[in-house]
Amino acid sequence: MKDFFIHTSWNDPATAVVTVKGEFDLARIPYLEEMVSPLVAKKTAHLILDLNQMTFIDSSAFGVLVSLVRQIRPYGGRLAVVAKNQQFLQLLGTLRLEPLFPIFRSLSEALEPDLFPQNLRQEKRELASSALR
Repeated sequence: MKDFFIHTSWNDPATAVVTVKGEFDLARIPYLEEMVSPLVAKKTAHLILDLNQMTFIDSSAFGVLVSLVRQIRPYGGRLAVVAKNQQFLQLLGTLRLEPLFPIFRSLSEALEPDLFPQNLRQEKRELASSALR
């Protein structure tokens, strides 16, 4: 597992950053789930998944992202993803998952106080709009 590493850090008491380095595939899913389970249990309000140091991702890893969104939304938690990896962005588009969470190109951008809440407000409007249909 020398080519895979996950680390969690706290930007503030409500914002956890989970950084994934290396190849993220089916074999590594349990490690990410183990890392984020305590964050979900603590009802972390803002979870940022930093994938900028990820070198590979397969489609099975996207199931974890969808599951994570489903786990944190009931208590008002929000997921943002930091990624500029073209393979990730292409798979995200192919799987039509872009509406589930905001995507940022850098961690500093995701942590800007005005950006993440703005995306969350947009997401809430979209959810409210779809609920009315």
